[in-house]
Amino acid sequence: IPDEIPQIKIGKPSITLMELSELLIKEGFVPSKSELIRLVNQSGVQLNEEKISTTDIELKSGDNLRIGKKKFVQIVE
Repeated sequence: IPDEIPQIKIGKPSITLMELSELLIKEGFVPSKSELIRLVNQSGVQLNEEKISTTDIELKSGDNLRIGKKKFVQIVE
């Protein structure tokens, strides 16, 4: 995990990964929702260093998301 992680503000205490997908696309972390779904299905997305297998997972402020091998983002309220 890098020392400096980009942050995405969600404006509420928690959010699902699919709800967050619009912000991830806007900020350039993933090119599309279908690409995000593909990465999740192929175990390419980690939440707090644990692989996730569904896009319905709940993210909360302070969580770290790793997308692929090199993209990291921290969720903040």
